[in-house]
Amino acid sequence: MAGQRGSVYVVVLGMAMLVTAIGLSSLLHARVTHRQVMRFHGMDQARVLAGSAIDVGLFLIEQDAAAWQQMLGDAEGQTVDLLTGTIVPGAGGASQESLGGGTYSILATFLDDGDPASGADEATLLGVGRSAGARFLLEVRVDAMGHVVAGTWRRRMGSGT
Repeated sequence: MAGQRGSVYVVVLGMAMLVTAIGLSSLLHARVTHRQVMRFHGMDQARVLAGSAIDVGLFLIEQDAAAWQQMLGDAEGQTVDLLTGTIVPGAGGASQESLGGGTYSILATFLDDGDPASGADEATLLGVGRSAGARFLLEVRVDAMGHVVAGTWRRRMGSGT
């Protein structure tokens, strides 16, 4: 009789350990899934912020086309932060604007067509969106009038602000 009670006790303890192990693994799985969802959410939000940055850049160009064309001629071959209107070294040092749960910045690199007399004819707008540790870069070319050059939208990989 005493041996049976001991074996029932061992079986109950074993079942309790099994239930505990299943519960802990379910908790771990939920944590990993939550991290993945948040990472994808951050990436989606960064993508939307990069698109918004391009939209803001196009709006700024549209608001003052004369200043845009002047900037095209003055900053040929250089990168300008469109939020502040200042020339930045390379792609670093751009100002960031907060929006929603992330930030965005806008850079315009004025393209050199090789003819010093003509000034720059086009520029590349780079919108950078950041959210929850994710970064997304979106690039488009615009002409001297500030219109988007057809077929030039692209996601840019690599370094950026």
